[in-house]
Amino acid sequence: MISGKYFISNIYIAAVIGTAAILFILKELQFVFGGSPPLLFFLVVITFTAWHGGLKAGLFFTALATVASDYFLLEPYGSFYVGQASEILRIIFLITLGVISSLVITRLHNKEKQVLQQVIEREKQLKQEISVRKQAEATLYKSQQDLNHAQAVAHIGSWRIDVSNNALEWSDETFRIFDVPKDTPLTYQLFLDFVHPADRQLVDAAWTSALTGKPYDIKHRIIVGQNVKWVRERAELEVNEQGALLSGFGTAEDITDIKNSQKALRQERAFLRQVIDAVPSVISAILIMGKYSKSKGYNNNKPLTLMRLACDKDFIFYES
Repeated sequence: MISGKYFISNIYIAAVIGTAAILFILKELQFVFGGSPPLLFFLVVITFTAWHGGLKAGLFFTALATVASDYFLLEPYGSFYVGQASEILRIIFLITLGVISSLVITRLHNKEKQVLQQVIEREKQLKQEISVRKQAEATLYKSQQDLNHAQAVAHIGSWRIDVSNNALEWSDETFRIFDVPKDTPLTYQLFLDFVHPADRQLVDAAWTSALTGKPYDIKHRIIVGQNVKWVRERAELEVNEQGALLSGFGTAEDITDIKNSQKALRQERAFLRQVIDAVPSVISAILIMGKYSKSKGYNNNKPLTLMRLACDKDFIFYES
């Protein structure tokens, strides 16, 4: 079976069949129209042919319709001779309309194809842009995840302030350090409320100095729940000529473990210093013990125990 797509793709075959169909209809209805059948019926097929086949196909069908009309529909039938001037005008009118229709329809069709091609190219471009954007978003998301993971491992959070948009942003690690829910509205006063009361004035003064262009690098305590943490904060601020803050970026590092380690190290050093300081006293006590043993006549097989009381480095000797 021959499909409709075959006729559309083979437009000249469709034109011949269309011409035959219109001739048959006009011939059968000639008693209705009398001796002057409406030749403009051929414009339907001319338009169809020009739309699907282009200008050449439209002109071809115009010529074919003209010849067929002259031979089959105009008196004398079966001849290309046209005896009446009115019929000649009808033939010229058909040719003129056929040519104009072919030109206009072809131009419109070409314009439509051009617009359609532009739409297709734009869709391809949009798909490429969407693909690139998705890749960029995936890369950005992975980078953000890596950054969050790195901050969590290093216990270093970050924050950013944008005065023009009245926005203060904390990283995930900063929220974790301060133990604040992510949906909490962020303000400078909220941060200051976390600062240890003994360090609050120092921190506020350091921030005020930073607004004048001085470096902001400070270590202080914060109170998180029932715990006291140590943090180190550093920031780079951008201010205008009047000293008003425009934007800033900073970090908040949890140094509680470092501070605890330093405290433990100081305690160990202090203990070691006490031990070292006590060595001369111990040596002296051993010498005194030896002399005391000889004076009492103790032999080497009888042990002598030395007890030290942690009170003014006094020692008491007793026999076991």
